[in-house]
Amino acid sequence: MIRIEKLNKSFGELHVLKDVSLEVKQGEIFGLIGKSGEGKSTLLRCINLLEEKDSGVISIKGRNVELKNGRDIRKYRKKIGMIFQHFALLERQNVYKNIAAPMECWKYSRKEIDVKVRELAKIVGIEDKLLEKPRNLSGGQRQRVAIARALALEPEILLSDEATSALDPQTTKAILGLLRDINERLGITILLVTHEMEVIRSICHRVAVMEKGRIADCGAVSEIFLNQPKSLKRLLGDESEVLPEDGVNIRLLFKETMENRSLIPDITTATKARFAVLYSRLEKFRDEVICTAMLNVKQQDIEKVGDYLNDLNIKWEEVEHE
Repeated sequence: MIRIEKLNKSFGELHVLKDVSLEVKQGEIFGLIGKSGEGKSTLLRCINLLEEKDSGVISIKGRNVELKNGRDIRKYRKKIGMIFQHFALLERQNVYKNIAAPMECWKYSRKEIDVKVRELAKIVGIEDKLLEKPRNLSGGQRQRVAIARALALEPEILLSDEATSALDPQTTKAILGLLRDINERLGITILLVTHEMEVIRSICHRVAVMEKGRIADCGAVSEIFLNQPKSLKRLLGDESEVLPEDGVNIRLLFKETMENRSLIPDITTATKARFAVLYSRLEKFRDEVICTAMLNVKQQDIEKVGDYLNDLNIKWEEVEHE
């Protein structure tokens, strides 16, 4: 659907995007994460031609995007919806007019606009707010208006730039549910930029970690968090954990299945090893569940515990105490 090859973009002497290559598949929700200033938003702006790339290739559905003519750029952007962090609504216009604005620019008929506005308002759950001004709406309602407006021209791609970062956790959850529903109901490909891990865990199929203007790692969300590449660890930061100084502290990461649901008790039964469970937690990644556990194993038992875990293909690593 979206293919990016060796994309470069600089602002003066600042080289923001460095040979970025990426592929987003038809109908998936793809996340871009990274620290501020790593080039995530610039990448989106290059895709929708708000910024002009210096070099590289952007192609949509197999066609290279090399547009210079204003009319061609406008037609291209018609198929790409954009959701901004701070909504970017027309404050003097009501909700109806905000949603209708793109269609009015394209000279849709009044009847077409009315049908589409009411249809989209129902989809995003604001059909009772059409006559309200944005200032009278909550943050979540304002973002729903922005999403409806982004869908007005029936785009094939939806770009989202930190769409939930200004929202409270409960509203964020509702907006994420809405984006997932839109993706599944309308089949729209969504590429979103975020620094919130909950956004990635909740709705994304795949994720790329951007670091120093490059794609450092890319893959299925559960696999990236399961494998814990160095780029992800650097992004998340090393949380200081108070761990015992005696014995060997090991961290286990594995997908929860019926077979390994009793993994930790099974270690004791199978190896007779002595260890303490420092913590164990489950996290949901879209439709998969990953377990993270920290064990403190007696030094003399670490080899047989390690061998047992290796035989089961359970990912584990030793963690040094501070």
